[in-house]
Amino acid sequence: MKKTHVRPLSLRLVVLYKFILGLVELIFGSSFVLLTLGAQEVSSSGVVQKIISKELGEDPNDLFVHWLLTHNLPFPISTALHLSLLVLALGIIKLIIAYSIWQHSHKAKILSIILVSALGIGGMIEIWQNFGWFKVVATIIDFLLLYYLAFVLPKHIEQDKSRFDITDQTR
Repeated sequence: MKKTHVRPLSLRLVVLYKFILGLVELIFGSSFVLLTLGAQEVSSSGVVQKIISKELGEDPNDLFVHWLLTHNLPFPISTALHLSLLVLALGIIKLIIAYSIWQHSHKAKILSIILVSALGIGGMIEIWQNFGWFKVVATIIDFLLLYYLAFVLPKHIEQDKSRFDITDQTR
């Protein structure tokens, strides 16, 4: 008999959230790479600033993208390419974290807790320095994710393990 593995709605939402943010960063990172390959110099006042603003609107606590937006400097093409590859790598990391959480990986849970804690603390500092409602909402989401990953997800994993142990013993 095949085991059915029903995931809780909260886990699905967390994975979907991480997956979407990872996918957005992957798309923006790829766009940056394509833009930098065809440009002599990339200025954050042009098209790149619009892309960075959209990325920051998607995840207001993204500290790296926020730094890019606040430093209105022309970047040499090699620096812009490195930055775009970094955004691309961050997107891939978020996709890997989403997949690992879906697979109940303990290492991914620990990495996610560290990442979300850092984003939450950074969000609180950013709110203190420059208040914004989007920042408040993003920080609340980060702390809800932290609560879920630290307290709720372990309970779901234990329930899954106990449910599968019972079905295995009945054979």
